[in-house]
Amino acid sequence: MIYISCVSVIALAILPVIFDIPVMRFLFLFIIGGSIMSFYSLGLTLLGQEFKGKVLASANASFIFFLSLGEILGPPVVGAAMDLFGNNAFGWFMALIGLIYLIIFIGSNASGKLKIKKI
Repeated sequence: MIYISCVSVIALAILPVIFDIPVMRFLFLFIIGGSIMSFYSLGLTLLGQEFKGKVLASANASFIFFLSLGEILGPPVVGAAMDLFGNNAFGWFMALIGLIYLIIFIGSNASGKLKIKKI
């Protein structure tokens, strides 16, 4: 999960720089799409490892709620950032959100709250 977060943040940060080169743009959008969409399946996997039974159903409902909340609030916030700072703000702002997520994830993992099985 940490590696995927790092790939997402780096690719999103580079995206505004290479956006005018069509081949690179499509390559980076492919990488970004794959890495960001994997958060959903990995999040469900982590929920399944941590919770069982009725608690799993509640955790899944919370997971879906916050995922939907991000999908509702994200576009207007990113759009406002693009209005203020221009079109390149999309990549930079998304990279910032990914970096915040990465810091929270590493911090919660370091404190022992999350038990992630290493492969």
